Amino acid sequence: MSCFIDASGRVTRAVEDEHGKKTYVPGYAVAKVRFDQRKTFYTRYGDVFLLVCLVCLLGAWSPIRKI
Repeated sequence: MSCFIDASGRVTRAVEDEHGKKTYVPGYAVAKVRFDQRKTFYTRYGDVFLLVCLVCLLGAWSPIRKI
């Protein structure tokens, strides 16, 4: 691993050389990984967003077709 990123997008640990350089350096990093128990919108509701988009698309397309 070149770095570890937490659920908020922060880099918590990264590979770096003796001068503090973090890009294109050999090595590895070790860190404890905490799992976030929060669920995302998709894991809670599945394809509901897709279905809403399809309904909106059909609703917008329907009046155009009748003209």
